[in-house]
This record gives sequence, structure tokens and C-alpha cells, in this order.
Amino acid sequence: MKRIEGVKIGKYEASLKARELEKLYKLEEIEHLLPHLEKVLQSKRVVVLVDELDRGWDASEDAQAFVAGLFQACLSINQLSPNLTVYMSLRQELYDNIPALYDDAQKYRDLIEYVRWDEVGLRRLVCKRLRYNFHAKYPQNHWAPDQPSDGYLWNQFMCESFPGDLPSFSYLANRTLFRPREIIQFCSQIVDYARENSHTLPLTHNAVSLAEPAYSDERAKDIAAEFRLQYPRLLQVFEGFRGVNVTLSRNDVEEICLRIICEDWPAGDYPEWIENLDPSNLVEILWRIGFLCAHTAATATGGLGTNGNYVGSHQFASLNLRKSDSFQVHPMFQTWLGIGEAST
Repeated sequence: MKRIEGVKIGKYEASLKARELEKLYKLEEIEHLLPHLEKVLQSKRVVVLVDELDRGWDASEDAQAFVAGLFQACLSINQLSPNLTVYMSLRQELYDNIPALYDDAQKYRDLIEYVRWDEVGLRRLVCKRLRYNFHAKYPQNHWAPDQPSDGYLWNQFMCESFPGDLPSFSYLANRTLFRPREIIQFCSQIVDYARENSHTLPLTHNAVSLAEPAYSDERAKDIAAEFRLQYPRLLQVFEGFRGVNVTLSRNDVEEICLRIICEDWPAGDYPEWIENLDPSNLVEILWRIGFLCAHTAATATGGLGTNGNYVGSHQFASLNLRKSDSFQVHPMFQTWLGIGEAST
């Protein structure tokens, strides 16, 4: 599907886009293929997965219209046959930022399923992978009870707790935005570094410490790349927090943001999107993308597993950020930025 382009001539541009979206909704561009598809569906079941819509996302009107139109197209195609199902995967923050999509979705609430990850779910996922790998290596199952619990499995892989009595899995989960690929990446890198340095199971905090610098560096660059269209040169903005204290008051974090906004950037390096922001706006953006965690009363989170009482937007998106008087750079970024190790 082509990107919707229009000549900037006021209402005419809008009408061009409207007609293109209408074509998308009614499937006109693939209409000649539908009879062939219907014939195949008489004897075959087809499942189509639409994913990675966040790639290239810049929150523009065109991007929003494209995703909203794609949603309508999926609904239309799904009506062709009981043997055809189209699944569309969309990150929550994109869904929240597309009003047209949200309005449409209200009509199809029963067709939408929310997938939310927390520490418990991530641990269950990792332990399923551990169970599979242990069974593959030890098919006679001499290494464990017949039905090993997740706790038993994890403790074969890593020590139960780290210094300060923090559960080892909580330490790892706190260094993610609760995305499965992050916890898998972190665990994989820990294993690689442990092998290189001849560490034995169960792994200790020392093995994790060897892997954490590379993991932190890669995740910082990945997050900056993820938002490169919406917030260009985001990595340079992150650099403004290098070497800061673990815990920052609101005044501290807004002062850092003010310095970033007013900094004399080298030619061509200035992130223009920060030009008209005030410090509180920049704090809000950095929290929304996962770079900052905000302090909140433990009761306000409904018992969520958190980094102490510091939560990110991936844990508590409805938090009233203006009531938070204390912040931390998310632990995932702290090692890369040379920030002193937090207790969690």
C-alpha cells in the first residue's frame, strides 16, 4: 500500500487523501484478486499476520491515516470467508495516538485482544524457554522433578537473589520495558558472557554485571532508533543525563532538561523537536518513551511489580506525572550513562 501523498493545496489535498483511504477501506486495489482468494479459501484456511507497524512511525497525519485505513481493510478482508483471518498487531502507544482508530475500535471491541506484559508473565516466558532447553539437553530428565516449577527452573539458571536480597529475576526485569525481546536479549547476553568467562550454573550477579554494559548500550541505541522519526537525535538528548545521580528531584530533572533545550549544539546536531518545549514537556516525553521512571505511592500502582516505587509508562501509563516529585533514569540506561548503581 502506497504512502498517501498530496499536493499541499488546502482542501484539495484532503480530498485526495480521503479518496485514497476510501479505496483502501473498500479494497478496490485488490478487488480483482478476491475471486481467486475466495476459491482458495473454499479448501484452505489462511491466516495473515500484520506486524511491525511501528517501524517508520512518526505520528504524522499520514501515518495515522495509513494505520486507521489498514485496520478497516483488515476488518473488510475478514468478512470474505470463515477460513480467512487477518490479525493486526499494534503497540499500545500507537493505538492511543490514533483517534480515528480508537473511534473505530469501539465498534469492534469484541475483536480486540490486549496483550500486556508484567514481571510475572516475563518470568513465565523465560522459564518456558528454559524448560524446553533443559529437556533437549537432558531428555531423561535426571536434572529435575517430573514437573519442575518456574522457581526451580530459574534457580538452576541463576542464583535466587542478588546483593540486597533483590530477587535475581526482578533485577533483570527492572532493566527492561517489559518487552519479551528485551528479557530474552539480556538473558542471552548473560549466557554468552558467562561462557566466555567460564562461569558455572547457577549464574551470579557477577555474570550479569559482565553482560550489562553491552546490553545497556545496545538498548539505548535501539530505543533512540525506534523513535528516530518522531524524536530525531534522541541519543544526544539521553547524553544530557550522563553521570547524574540515581535519584533526581523534579527540580533536578527539569534543570537537566532546560540545559538540554538551551545547549549550544554543534551545527546540524540540534534536535529541532525540543526547540519549543519547556522542561516539563521534555520530562513528559522522556517518561512516555521509557527513559525516565517517576516516583509514586506504592498503593497508586495497584501492587504492580516496580523499581521500588519508581514506575515507567510501560507499568502505569495513567500516572499523573505532574504529581511526581522524584525521578530516576530507567535502570536499563543507567550503566550506559555511567549512573551509580541503584539498589534495584
